[in-house]
Amino acid sequence: MILSRRVSLNNVQLDSLDERIIISGFEEDEPNENFRTAELYFTAGSRVTNRHLNPKKIIVKFLLKVRKGNFADRNTILEKITGWANGGGTLKSTTRPNRQITVTGTQKPKISDPRKWDSEYQMTFEAIGKPFWENTTAQSITLTQDDEGSGTITMDGNTWTVGEATIQNKSGDTINTLNLTINGCTMSFTDLGLANNGYLVIDHMLADGVPVLRARIGESSRLAQKTGDDEFILQPGDNAIGYTAGGDVIVSVSAKGRYL
Repeated sequence: MILSRRVSLNNVQLDSLDERIIISGFEEDEPNENFRTAELYFTAGSRVTNRHLNPKKIIVKFLLKVRKGNFADRNTILEKITGWANGGGTLKSTTRPNRQITVTGTQKPKISDPRKWDSEYQMTFEAIGKPFWENTTAQSITLTQDDEGSGTITMDGNTWTVGEATIQNKSGDTINTLNLTINGCTMSFTDLGLANNGYLVIDHMLADGVPVLRARIGESSRLAQKTGDDEFILQPGDNAIGYTAGGDVIVSVSAKGRYL
């Protein structure tokens, strides 16, 4: 039975597994931060030395519209749901339109006594590496072709996010140097070896649910040629972009707004 409240994982709707699944609840933790502080000597109080956002837990509750004595069907549906949740992935909910979150399934629905036909089941997911909701589509800007340039990308959201970039060489020759700054964060490359019409892609891959920075030309990593910051950190609102390169390039910057 498809109702207005729906949940999908990796673009597969939970209620598409069986029409007798009724999603009855969707709950999530409030934003929860831990702070490390150092005492201020000769004065009162402390100063914050580190802020850490804890993993976010999300609970999906559901009912099964199965006849009281139909034990086999009830267990079959629960097995399908367990398979759907296994491994986690990208979770979306109609309670958070146009948002998504990367989760791991930490508690699967328990297949208990099938005679309890009116049981409400629940699954728990946890967003560990990225405990944020983020826009399903990225905001982006492409700067005018040149060997240096600047611009601004304006971000949605209510907390920081990370930027990604694509740089295409349009100089007619190999480019070996590049400096790209976004919101005060700079990555500098030397001995780049970016051929004419080639692309340097600065993005992320997920490793155990944690986003890890990549910088590649084709399948070849260029992280060893990079110095400077390890991420482009963007804030809600306007973020300045500036670049210089050893020849004409086209620079595109993108990021997804994040929400606590």
